[in-house]
Amino acid sequence: MKAIKLDKIDRKTKRVIGIRWAFTSYNPHSQRSEKVPKSSIPSHIWNCQNEEVVIEWCKSESAKINSITARIERRLNWEKEFYDFNELVEKFTDYQRPRAPNSWENDVHYLKTYVLNFFLSEKRLNNIYEWKNSFEEFKIWLGQVQPLKAKLKNLSINSQNRAIDALNKFLKYLSKIGKLDWQVRMERNRESEDTSITLKDLYNDDEINNVHFALLNIDERSANLFYVLSKTGLRLNEALGLSLKSTLPGKIGSGDVSNHTHEILRGYGLGEYNGYLIVDSQPAFDCIRNNDERLGPVGKVIRKPLKQRKKIHIKWNRYIPLFDQKAWEIIRSIHNVQFKLKETNCHGTESEDYLLFDGLTRSSFYGHLKKACGKLGIEFRHPHCLRHTFLTWFYGKTSDDRVLAERVAGHSTPRMINRYSHVREQMGEEQERQRRGIAPL
Repeated sequence: MKAIKLDKIDRKTKRVIGIRWAFTSYNPHSQRSEKVPKSSIPSHIWNCQNEEVVIEWCKSESAKINSITARIERRLNWEKEFYDFNELVEKFTDYQRPRAPNSWENDVHYLKTYVLNFFLSEKRLNNIYEWKNSFEEFKIWLGQVQPLKAKLKNLSINSQNRAIDALNKFLKYLSKIGKLDWQVRMERNRESEDTSITLKDLYNDDEINNVHFALLNIDERSANLFYVLSKTGLRLNEALGLSLKSTLPGKIGSGDVSNHTHEILRGYGLGEYNGYLIVDSQPAFDCIRNNDERLGPVGKVIRKPLKQRKKIHIKWNRYIPLFDQKAWEIIRSIHNVQFKLKETNCHGTESEDYLLFDGLTRSSFYGHLKKACGKLGIEFRHPHCLRHTFLTWFYGKTSDDRVLAERVAGHSTPRMINRYSHVREQMGEEQERQRRGIAPL
């Protein structure tokens, strides 16, 4: 750091009344000297009239900066002794993006934030071959580390498992490109009972109607979205991506695989419904419509595959019957409004760019829902609880049929379906207690 002595001039008389200082520091990245902001200089130095004191302070600051720079360089050299982790993470990102279009960002986040943080910063292990000896310590550390969200004291079991998954995927990639000659998977944590769906995660009919009514006084689009979520089991992002292309009247399909879905529904006594939704993709961005011309036409809805799918394909389509008359009327009404807009080519010629809940995003819907809950004086619950509510009812009506589970809800594993069996058992026990006049536990 250098100090430049300048004359201090009185603004009124234009006379020199002392000296003032300008400070510069060399930036190795830009390879030039840059002005140091006044906020970074102590007031007693900024106003000092003694040149020797200022120069000594600059020397002291330069020594600190050089020490920090040297320490950073030593760390970077140490980290690159066996591997260039920055380069490996970039290549892993490029490798994972097409393989997991819905989750690659989470994989990279957990890899950088927790995996590399533990093995490089906490354990000082720059040799990946030594990592497997610290797997158990990593699991213990995950249970103790404070997450980025300051309100939480510890990582949830789900977040811990995501970090472990990121580690396993990274090691698998290193083995694939020849950086490792072994493949050892770290075991995930078992989910505790606290992560199961409970009765508190479900809405009853009165709560749905009350929140829907409160939302109507805040934002009609959010009110409609809330009600449709409660009667379809859609994930929020999937619902935000519904378009003219998604809505069809009558029974599900004819002459294709979806027709079999209707036959199964009819076998469970669920063959009467007003129309259905076809869900084949979801918006790729939180803003829903593209606002970056580098990624494609501005205003277009750029889409990505559904959860747990690698690509958008007709064989992964979900068919969701609308059993509730009110939900169907909401969908039908919005569909007709968007259809008239399409006739004017407001958003182009593609039906999938005319969204049923156009103008809403996750954040705006969250804000409206929190406001409605506040007005009602009830605790805010995540919109995913509406999905739990519908699927608890639906799986109960269909005896946890796995074929229907995959085609309607997108669930294909017994573990996910069994979660809803568990909550139905709780509902049965609660009803039995009420019948006997016993207070809730």
